Amino acid sequence: MADRLDRELAAEALRKKQRGEKPTRDELRALRRVEAAREEELRWQYYATIPKGHWEQMSGRHVKVINEQADRYDIPLRGKTIDLPAVVKRIHDFLAEKKYVLTAAQSDSMTGAVTPALEKWREAKAQLARMDVKERKGVLLRREDVHDWLVRLGTIMRGAADRLQREFGKAALTILEEALQDYERELEQCVGSEDHGTA
Repeated sequence: MADRLDRELAAEALRKKQRGEKPTRDELRALRRVEAAREEELRWQYYATIPKGHWEQMSGRHVKVINEQADRYDIPLRGKTIDLPAVVKRIHDFLAEKKYVLTAAQSDSMTGAVTPALEKWREAKAQLARMDVKERKGVLLRREDVHDWLVRLGTIMRGAADRLQREFGKAALTILEEALQDYERELEQCVGSEDHGTA
């Protein structure tokens, strides 16, 4: 009954607006309620029909990955559109089903239970911390900085090669050119390797 009255008042408000008349306060309030109800109705329609391309953008995943996850975890993500309420319900059902497994995994990581993945993660974190300390002490140099310095050294040497050629001829230039080529090969091997003292 109230909905029907609101719709009638809202319709009258629209008619008055079209005629250039001012609707009453009750008509305007009814119009706002009817518009809000319509907006809510449309919102739920949109939630239930999200285009697959929009889901790709929101999730940051390709369709292939989304479909694999749909199949693996029984999430309703297949099809041209996604029903968001169904997906949200499935995710929360999944979390409820797996709560003991997830809690145990979290507990293991908190208590220090060692798994191969956790051990690799701890080692990588420790290695990064050691590298950070060395870099701050000036013992470890960033690879990019070393590369830039060595390239500048090569440029200086090429300038020297030009002077050698002018003063001592082509033979002197050839000797230095061969040395520079050896230097560049060594530079590539040195800077390209992760085992050297650069970050």
